[in-house]
Amino acid sequence: MVEIEYLKTESGYDNCFSFLYREKEYIPEEFFDESETGVEHKFILFLLKKHKILDNDAKGDMVLWDISYQCNYRGIPFTMVYDTDWDMVSFSVDSKNIEHKTMIAEKIKKMIETEKSLKK
Repeated sequence: MVEIEYLKTESGYDNCFSFLYREKEYIPEEFFDESETGVEHKFILFLLKKHKILDNDAKGDMVLWDISYQCNYRGIPFTMVYDTDWDMVSFSVDSKNIEHKTMIAEKIKKMIETEKSLKK
């Protein structure tokens, strides 16, 4: 089962979320390599591209250990952040779009769960 984990920033904003699930259960083998780091990152990027949610593969470094990707779902921009230091993926919406956080999180959750049903 995929669970949505809603997070607060250090500033106290509740505009972030991530997912909890067993990677080996949901992610196809092709995303795993010898190092087994970045698996979720590669998988989520694949899903965002597949569903045309990733904005033109745009990315920018937020800080040395984070890579951010600009995304858009139903005209609502949001950001995926890959923390290379902790090997974690999380998402955030701008404070003006916070009412759409749950809709976006539910969409990505459904994408992960649907991909499991297609897993070979």
